Parts: sequence; C-alpha cells; structure tokens
Amino acid sequence: MLYGRLFDFLGLKKLSDRKYARYILSGYVDNTYIVYRGARYLWKQGYHELAKRAVKKHLDLKADARLTRLYAFFLLKEHKEDLAVTLYERYTTLEPGNLWALIFLGDLYYFFLDEKDKGITIWESVLKREEEITKSTIDPARYVYKRLSKVYMEREEIDKALEIYEKFLALTPSNFYESDFINLATIYLLKGREDKAQHIMEMGIAVSPKYYKLRQMYKDVFGKEIDSREHKWVAEVKRKYPHVKKIPIKTKIVDERDEIWDIADMYTREIRQEGDIIVIASCVAAITEGMFYMADGVGYGPLSWFLASFVEKRNPFHSLREHHGEPFALLAPLANPMAMEVLLEETGTLPILKAAVAGAIGRITGKRGRFYMAAGDQAALIDDMPASLAPYDYYIILGPEDSDAVANKIKEITGVEAAIVDANDLTGAWVVGASNGVDKQLLEEVLMDNPAGNQDQQTPVMIVRGI
Repeated sequence: MLYGRLFDFLGLKKLSDRKYARYILSGYVDNTYIVYRGARYLWKQGYHELAKRAVKKHLDLKADARLTRLYAFFLLKEHKEDLAVTLYERYTTLEPGNLWALIFLGDLYYFFLDEKDKGITIWESVLKREEEITKSTIDPARYVYKRLSKVYMEREEIDKALEIYEKFLALTPSNFYESDFINLATIYLLKGREDKAQHIMEMGIAVSPKYYKLRQMYKDVFGKEIDSREHKWVAEVKRKYPHVKKIPIKTKIVDERDEIWDIADMYTREIRQEGDIIVIASCVAAITEGMFYMADGVGYGPLSWFLASFVEKRNPFHSLREHHGEPFALLAPLANPMAMEVLLEETGTLPILKAAVAGAIGRITGKRGRFYMAAGDQAALIDDMPASLAPYDYYIILGPEDSDAVANKIKEITGVEAAIVDANDLTGAWVVGASNGVDKQLLEEVLMDNPAGNQDQQTPVMIVRGI
C-alpha cells in the first residue's frame, strides 16, 4: 500500500489507482478512499463485476456515503434503477440524518424512475427534517427549494410555489435563474401585485444581464425597456463572424445512464450537415462518465481549507450589490474547500502544492492564473455546487477524463467534427478537447458569447455551422 500512497501523493494517479485496485482485490481494505479509487479504476478498465464486488464487500460491513453513491453509479449505468432505489432506501435507514442521501433518493424516484409523486414526497420530508436553513451552498434546503418551486409551478399549485419561491429567493442563491425570476414575477402578476412583480423583474435583470426573456417580459408588461444593451461579447461575435450559425439543441436531462456520443448522435441526426461541428458541454460529458462527487461524499482537511482560502472570492457577474456582499453571485469553484479537496484527490497533493507556489509567485508579479496553468486541466474544469442542473446540482463535477477521445468518438459515429467545450458568461469559451479537424482557437472565438447559456436552458449539445 505504501507505493500506492506514494504514487498518489506525487500525482501519478494511474499508477496509484492500479495499485489500489490490486489491494482491494486481494482482500478487505478498511479505507474508503482506496476502495473508491481502486473500484473506479476497475470499472473504467471494463472489470465491472470486480468493481461492484469490491464496493459491495465494503458496504456489507459498514455504511459509507461515497461508496454507496459509486455503487449507485454502477447500477444506474447498467440501467438497474430499481436496485439503486433499494440501495438508497437501505442507506437512508442506516443513516437517517444524511439529508443529501434523502434528496438523492427523491431524485431517483423523480428523475430516474419517473415516479414523480414519490420523489416530491421525499423532497418535502427533507424540509421538515432540517432544523436551521442557512445561505450556505452546502445547505440541502436550497436544492429542495429549487426542485419544489418548479414542480409546484408546473402543477399550477400557485400558493405553494409562491411560498417556496420566496424562501428560495431569501437565500439569494446563485442558482436562482432567469426562469425562476420569470415564474415568481408571473405569480405576483396573477395575484395582482404589480409592484412586487416589477421589483422581482428588475432584480432578475440585474442578476442575469445577458439573458433576454426577462427583459422582454418587462417590456410587455410595463411598456418600457430596461437595460436593453447587448452583452459586449455577443455584439463582438456578431460583428466578427456574421456568417457563422450556432444552433443550441434542447435535450432531455442527460444523466449517468447515457453515453455522450449517443446523445450527440440522436439530437443532431436530423439537422447536422457536412462541415458542421458538434459542440458538447464538458460538464455533461463528465456526468456520463461518472466524473462527479456528491456532497455527502466529500469532506475536506486543513490543506484544502488553506488552499481554498487564497482563491479569489469576488466574482463580478452582475450589477446587483448589497452591503453584505454579492447576492446571487457565482464564486470561483475552488473557493469551496470541498472542490479543492476533490482537485487534490484527482490531481495529487504534490502537483497542487507546486501549483499553489506558482500561483503565489504569479500574484506577487502580477501574473494571474498561474495556479490554474500549473495545476492542470481539471483545476479549470471543475464545477462547484450548485453549477449544474438537477439532479446534479449538489455535486462537484470534474471535466471528462479524455476530452479528445470523446470528441473523436462522436466524430466517428456522426461523421462530422466535434468539440468538448467549457464555456461561461465570465471567461468565454475553452475547447478542452476536439476531433482532429477542429481549429480550437477559432472555435473559442466563435463561442466566446456562450450561446448555449449557463443557466437552465438545457442545451448541452450545439451545432456550429459555417466556421
């Protein structure tokens, strides 16, 4: 085990994972981290039954949040949803205080089995169990509010939706999106409270200045425009590339049961043409690979906390300010010690310590971003809670393991070029992987306006035409 630990510390993760796999196959190992890394390695190498057997051996002796979620991934990948539900019903009985596990059990019923009423009942029970609700991103309540507010709105249970939306809004969460502001404003209008509706719309426009639906709603209701300026990157891309067409494609909620190349093929089959580039959101590709950590499976130690404390907290995403900080603000993912812990686990302690030194020197010399350059791709690709859509909004999500390989497989299946892209409204677009015929730099310039959006547009697949 000593060599495995040494390779792990040095950042030689493939070697350490291979060692861990051998350890867990040789007998019981009372170490969650080693079992997790070893079993995940076995699964990726195609030894599915061995991976399942190693994890189950551990879970039969004691409950563990991280290994239970890994075993659920194995079951869901094999489309054994009923067994995943049974697994979590047992786990929530053994660990009744784990509200994250309870939310996931609700998610299994609602999103994976389509037994929506059961899922809703479980989510509602989470709110009854939580004693004190805070504004923290690691408070389970905000993720339940996100689910129930939309569910009640879709079911036209307006009073219930209003109650949940107001509680959700009071947390000023970063995942209160344009669609949520629209829904809450609509409820106020239905109740004849135009002043409240106007306030909510103006707040939403300040929070999400790039998106147009709320501004259009404001114009339709009140007969005047507010903040109608086009985002600078949108205007620049239109000016430089007027001939390029970008077609975001709305899909189902892509989950871990899917293969991303199948999704790309299915949703572009009727519209793709020769010369197109299929663009896939990196975090969605990662979800299909199981490159994620659920909130209850990640702790953090002094090193993670120390390193995260140096990550810049402020993020100039919108124009709304309050005396206590930035409501609705999106912070850099690695400002969360849990995300930093995941990065340490995925990259290795020594490489991250080296990157931290490089980052410190960069700050002194005025050269920002040195930490991310030295730490590797995953440092920049990692998404913190609650950056993704339900049911993955309380997860820390990494990038795909091999983005180039994924893009080339999509090209092999579809016959057109493909790219895996990490894009946002703050830093533009980064082509993290592409098939051989893609000009990465040109594609990044074309996508710097982030046409697929960063909220709940549900458009992880896009076609770029005319580039």
